[in-house]
Amino acid sequence: MYQGYLSGMQFFYGRIGAEKGIRVLQRIWNEIDDIPLVVMGGGPLEDDFKAWADKKPNVYFLGYTPHEQCMAIAKAGEFVVFPSIWYEGCSMVEIESESLGLPLIATDLGFSAEAVNDGVNGVKVPLGDMHGWVTAIRGLWKEPELCKKMGMNARRDYEDKYTPENNYQQLINIYQSTLERG
Repeated sequence: MYQGYLSGMQFFYGRIGAEKGIRVLQRIWNEIDDIPLVVMGGGPLEDDFKAWADKKPNVYFLGYTPHEQCMAIAKAGEFVVFPSIWYEGCSMVEIESESLGLPLIATDLGFSAEAVNDGVNGVKVPLGDMHGWVTAIRGLWKEPELCKKMGMNARRDYEDKYTPENNYQQLINIYQSTLERG
């Protein structure tokens, strides 16, 4: 449904709040005016973000988007940008991005530090490194084959670590290990 319309887009989806790096995203796209970005989500900074996005010809703010529709839209993209400035325990955005076969450009913080294998399934950017963000986004944008390869690696990583079946087996192994020690 969205494949042709949104192909070649980059995505941010999630809470439109300071902790998720929405101000960082704005600073990045103030420097990048030639790369399209689709943003989906709602939150406390939604009105401010919408007013900003309305002035940007390559930023498309869709607001709150139901989960199933959000995933269908994001699947048509090239990669996901996740500039969180807070420690994320286990980010669903990251896991869902991998499930869609999309590489992630993420802050090297919390779960991202473990989940993103830099240069393999995505790119890690140090917290506060604006130049690093711009470089990473431009780099993946200019290298569609590398982006596709990272996306395939992301999907493989998802299948190895995050599927319900895999998580069930990991949980059983933890229980068995605990019983064996007890």
